[in-house]
Amino acid sequence: MSNYNNPYQQQGMGQSFGQPKMPGGGGVPGKVTGPAIGLMAVGGINGLVAIFGLVMNLMGANNGPPPPNIAENPQMLELYNQINSMGPVVNIIVGLISILAAGLTVFGGYSMMQAKGYGLAITASIIAMIPCLGLLGCCGIGQGIGIWAIIVLMDQSVKQLFR
Repeated sequence: MSNYNNPYQQQGMGQSFGQPKMPGGGGVPGKVTGPAIGLMAVGGINGLVAIFGLVMNLMGANNGPPPPNIAENPQMLELYNQINSMGPVVNIIVGLISILAAGLTVFGGYSMMQAKGYGLAITASIIAMIPCLGLLGCCGIGQGIGIWAIIVLMDQSVKQLFR
């Protein structure tokens, strides 16, 4: 054919512009992309839900009358009032922890996609799987993405990408 040189093609690797050069070529960056995007999505959704819950708590959405079956029983009503008085503080603390965990998950997914911070990527994968830290951890999606990311991160060719 002709001697046309594509400026967007890396020399000798056959990979498109923007992907890291891998010794021996191969699709290792492609292996990392899916779970990395999954981690960022899980963290982003968990973060949005946590922020929404925190704002609703601060607006007093959790303050309401006790359920009728509790209001009729004086002992249960006393226990309900004791627990309910601590609720806003506990909800704020849990909300802030959830927002922090979501941020770590997003940052870990981004770090995984950039092939930097292997430990952070592993940590983000584990955080995505913890049920109490986010909505998607409770319904199994966080566990699926987290397990997928850990399996990919344990691959020897992917480990070498991080070095």
